Amino acid sequence: MAEIRVEQVRKRGLGWLWLLLLLALLALAAWYFFGSSASRTASTTAPDTTTAAPAGGTTAAPARTP
Repeated sequence: MAEIRVEQVRKRGLGWLWLLLLLALLALAAWYFFGSSASRTASTTAPDTTTAAPAGGTTAAPARTP
């Protein structure tokens, strides 16, 4: 009887795919945190919401129209 040799084919792992996904996520996180923060300006003061008072020191009401 003849002997039949059966070789087991080694399956390639998907480690390279996980590494590629991890690198893509790291690049995306670096772009988000370091790239977008440079374009924003930090403001430590509150916006000026006061209006200038007229010369008399009181606020004047608008003139009535007939």
